[in-house]
Amino acid sequence: MAAGTITFTFTADGSGTIGATPFADALVTVTAIGDTSAIFEAPSPPFEPDIFFSVPSQFDVSIAGVGTADFTGTGYWGGNGYVFDNQTGSGIGFGIESDDSDNSDSAFATYNLSSSIGPISSVSMNFSDEATTLGLLTLTTVTPGTFAAQAASSPSSPSSPEPVTFELFGVGLVALRIRQKRTV
Repeated sequence: MAAGTITFTFTADGSGTIGATPFADALVTVTAIGDTSAIFEAPSPPFEPDIFFSVPSQFDVSIAGVGTADFTGTGYWGGNGYVFDNQTGSGIGFGIESDDSDNSDSAFATYNLSSSIGPISSVSMNFSDEATTLGLLTLTTVTPGTFAAQAASSPSSPSSPEPVTFELFGVGLVALRIRQKRTV
């Protein structure tokens, strides 16, 4: 698989606390940025078959009116969190040390985390004392939101002119030179 950046975004309205700061009915956005070449299928057993994981290089939460914080816990697969797709269960989610979001939709039955998808509705999340740079994050209520993934477009290779292009250019230069001689 060619390497490329992919951004996973989970959004929902929620209430809770981060550190000593309470928030109510605020937009909560979890963003995970990973590399498509680092996506892997979990070993079966102990996992069910067809479960794919991404361990993002950047994993943060933004809470409207409060700010943005990086997750600082130790993820199950290393790093400070993970995104997963369970094709057998048609589920998607993310977690730090354990699953903090686990959502079902038929679109996830064939998804493997390596391409753009969504937004898909009715996605929820659940945090209880997850470590962040702004303190522990706990969500007490959450309204289901959305999930989307956006794969970065791979840069296209610069096109090189075909040989015919050079021939036509040369013929044009010769024609201009002949015309120039006739007008002198």
